[in-house]
Amino acid sequence: MLKTILLMVVVSVFLVTAQLLLARTLVHFKNGISVRYVLGFLSDKFLWLAVCSIGIGSVVWMYVISFQKLSIAYPMVSFSYVLMTIVSHFMKHESITLAKSLGIVLICAGVYFLFQKY
Repeated sequence: MLKTILLMVVVSVFLVTAQLLLARTLVHFKNGISVRYVLGFLSDKFLWLAVCSIGIGSVVWMYVISFQKLSIAYPMVSFSYVLMTIVSHFMKHESITLAKSLGIVLICAGVYFLFQKY
């Protein structure tokens, strides 16, 4: 189970990294969509880093589900929501409200209860 948890942390880190990089590239479209903006988007190094991050995360995910039950592995993906909330707070200066905190607690509690029989 420890192996699964560690690998799912890796998957979550790559998912969060990819989303942050994609958000960075979408500045090309803040003024609308045009050929110039699309070309800028497609040539942005952060887009390709995001694609690589998604690819690596997907390969690790496929490895996890090759040996672990989906009913165990899939709920662990929800930790990426927790990680994104924390990372967004520090990197994007987004607030962590009471509602977000409660959501994090509920996600963690839910995953905990799912694994009680394992």
